[in-house]
Amino acid sequence: ALSSNSALVAAIESYRAANEKAGYELKFVYEDGTTVVDMADVPTSDRTITAVSTIITYTVTYMSNGEVLTGLNPASYTVETLAADRVLPLLDNTSAKTFAGWYDNEEFSGESVTAIPEDATGDKTYYAKWETVVIPVTKYTITFEGTAYKVVEDNALSSNSALVAAIESYRA
Repeated sequence: ALSSNSALVAAIESYRAANEKAGYELKFVYEDGTTVVDMADVPTSDRTITAVSTIITYTVTYMSNGEVLTGLNPASYTVETLAADRVLPLLDNTSAKTFAGWYDNEEFSGESVTAIPEDATGDKTYYAKWETVVIPVTKYTITFEGTAYKVVEDNALSSNSALVAAIESYRA
């Protein structure tokens, strides 16, 4: 039996140091379930104190263009979450933008992130990077010479049948 409050506090702190693990909260509770809040207030009278380790659930936040995206999974994780359940979602491309991956910073520096790392702890925020879809524009020059015409695409003769058909339709 421990003879003083300071000896009990030292024993509890020693236990904490030896048993605390990342991703778990180690707390001490009395027999009635109340949490020992301040170790200095641990009574010296006969009371049972039990160490309770609980897994911590961390939140995952997804950002896109300054807005929080909701309804995406995983929305949370723990240190026990399986690797397959840590994979970040893919976003649908739009007509003007292509999803270019998730980043753990707003500047999109470094490598994109495809999954929450296995050794991760703490809340995470991921930022969606978008790239503008570049639609190549082809320049056509149409030269009419009497009833004849020629089509030049990028300074090379073209036989673009759709363009030729449109010209023929217009001339008819």
